[in-house]
Amino acid sequence: GSDLCHFDPNTEKCLAGPRPPDDVGFWSRVAVDTQGKAYFGSDRQGVTVFDGSGAQQLLLKDSPLATNNVQAIAEDKSGRVWLLTNKGANRIDPADEKATWESFTSDISGLSSSAANALYADPRGGIWFGGYDGASFFDSGAWKHFTRKDNGLLDDDIRALAIDAQGRTWFGGPKGLSVWDGKTSTNFNKQSGLPDEDVQALLADGAIVWAGTREGGLLRFEGGKWQAFTRESANLPTNDIRALALANDGSLLVGSDAGLVHFAGQKASVPDLATETVISLALGKDGSVWAGTVFSGGYQNDGKAWRAVPNLPANTVLTVFVDHLGSVWFGTETAGLARYVPPNAPPATASQSSTPAAILRPTATASQANTPAPILRPAATVAAVTLGAEQTLPNTSYTYRIPPAWQTVPFGPAVIIAAPPDANSDTGPSVTLVGGAQNDLLPNVAANATLDDQLNSYVNTWFNYGGKAQLSNRRDVSVNGAPARSADLKWSTDKYDGFVGRIILAQPSAGQVFLMAGGGTPEKWPSIIPVMDAMLGSVRLNR
Repeated sequence: GSDLCHFDPNTEKCLAGPRPPDDVGFWSRVAVDTQGKAYFGSDRQGVTVFDGSGAQQLLLKDSPLATNNVQAIAEDKSGRVWLLTNKGANRIDPADEKATWESFTSDISGLSSSAANALYADPRGGIWFGGYDGASFFDSGAWKHFTRKDNGLLDDDIRALAIDAQGRTWFGGPKGLSVWDGKTSTNFNKQSGLPDEDVQALLADGAIVWAGTREGGLLRFEGGKWQAFTRESANLPTNDIRALALANDGSLLVGSDAGLVHFAGQKASVPDLATETVISLALGKDGSVWAGTVFSGGYQNDGKAWRAVPNLPANTVLTVFVDHLGSVWFGTETAGLARYVPPNAPPATASQSSTPAAILRPTATASQANTPAPILRPAATVAAVTLGAEQTLPNTSYTYRIPPAWQTVPFGPAVIIAAPPDANSDTGPSVTLVGGAQNDLLPNVAANATLDDQLNSYVNTWFNYGGKAQLSNRRDVSVNGAPARSADLKWSTDKYDGFVGRIILAQPSAGQVFLMAGGGTPEKWPSIIPVMDAMLGSVRLNR
């Protein structure tokens, strides 16, 4: 909580410590340097340094952005870069190193809602904003607003924007589409022939407008008619489409919760990044493709291979954008903004590479800055998984056997096993096998920690990253003769309330950990129990 104790074992009392800064909900981290100074991370007020007598607060009070949640990036006709956050919009000239951020919020500007989530630069000039209170348009210092009541839009919840070849503005949201021609709105929902109303992405390609939906796949509008392309009809990896972009070869890039595909003609290609949820896309001037994902950061494809973008401040990249100077901007969910300037990018008025990091990435709270990445990160450690055959778990000396009727997806140091047709890590039933070095899987426990300590650490580190987990019914089990600990798991997230399962952890040798977690929604969970028991019996340790 907000309490802090510097415990003295000799007196069995707490020594004097720093007073918490105002508006601190809790201390999140503590570290001590070689000179004995203590550093305390807080949830909203930066870092406090305590030398035993006095405290000093380290906090960028004039942080250039009001929040670390950057949802969209665009560039207007004059070359200025706009950011959209959950607390308004910001604008800067990337060609001027001395430029400062301009802020636009609903209380000091004409922005209709500071909680906007869609941004689109009009090629004729001006910029569009979409939020929960309709759309706003800004040009030459003047604001205009567009709502259901005043302009006949289908809904005031705007989550996607595009402008077609006729200059019409398209607004997409959970209830369908509206098209504004400058005077009136034309609306599309299921009653008017729209195959799926929940629109998540829009892209205009000449006379064609593409829409990505939550459950209805990819939609194409041409000649006044809609055509739907789905997993069943067009080889899409999923019907949940998150992001759209045009590749240099004219094909459509489609980001989804099951990877990225090229769509040309009537069929989709074999997915790239098939284990990732691709939620943002951008094209470089050289044709390279940049992708942002949920939980796995950013990726770049130079036409030959996909490579993870190193050193991003967070793992969920809500938006990625390439500006006219060739710089790549990454907007993250929790750690602000990062900008990458390629070595061959044209110079700005001053050296871009020397731009202070504080300008490009506002200080996150200590709890955000130290949040570990999810362990299910892509890595080239699994070439294939053979169903029904004994094989070695990545990064361990364990072997295991997967039931022949199940599906598998390798995630580098982990393998997810899911029963068809329910191969869904959100609803289950599924099993995750994880193995490797203890300090990688359980970074917050000592080498001599008990199995219960390790179990708690794994749940707190990974499951509580995206929700709230509870363990119960702990019991001793055995993995290939080695002591192990098992517990029942309940996990709630914003999307699913009541995920249940079982988690098993073993440490048969120093420095190495084996873990098996399985579960699903309550109605699907019972089918996983016999499979976990069978798999537990098939695990072997190669000594």
